[in-house]
Amino acid sequence: MLQAVIRKEKNITTRNLKYNEEFKNFLVILGTYSPRVLDLFRQNLEGLTIQNIRRLRSNSEDMLTNPTLCFENVVWFKRFLDSVGYNRPIATMSDNTKLRPRLRYSSQMGCIIGSTFSNNETNINTYDDISITINKIKENNAVAKYVRAYILQVPSPKFSSVIIGLLPNLGSDKTESILDIHKSVFGNDLVI
Repeated sequence: MLQAVIRKEKNITTRNLKYNEEFKNFLVILGTYSPRVLDLFRQNLEGLTIQNIRRLRSNSEDMLTNPTLCFENVVWFKRFLDSVGYNRPIATMSDNTKLRPRLRYSSQMGCIIGSTFSNNETNINTYDDISITINKIKENNAVAKYVRAYILQVPSPKFSSVIIGLLPNLGSDKTESILDIHKSVFGNDLVI
């Protein structure tokens, strides 16, 4: 904060100002609770914009880079548990959330997202692939209406939930198929 005051006194912009990690974490939490409160804070003091916070999140090692329910995401969670020395039971859960049906191109993943097709089926290599892929999705009525989040949670208020997979769907999955997916990832030792 002192650096910002000194820069303002010298009529130097506060752009590219380096903040310490604790202050960044505070701003991230503040922005998570309410982007409006973060804006009010920045108007009166200083801090990262919501765009800078999003950039920090997207460059973070903790970000889920493969949204499919895969073994690597579970291994990442296990490494986290090992690093904090936790070896007790964990909770697994899923939540089927309604989406606004729409298709988008993800430059990060290089494919069309928002369908029930796999990322490999919606890969975009050339500009012409975009319309072909979108038409294929619409012809097969595969625009996702829901997304099922698979979540792991340490049963303690000190730990936040960790999303290990996001599976788009049409909302017509049966309980048995959802349970089969849970068992395939987490094993048959599920307590329901």
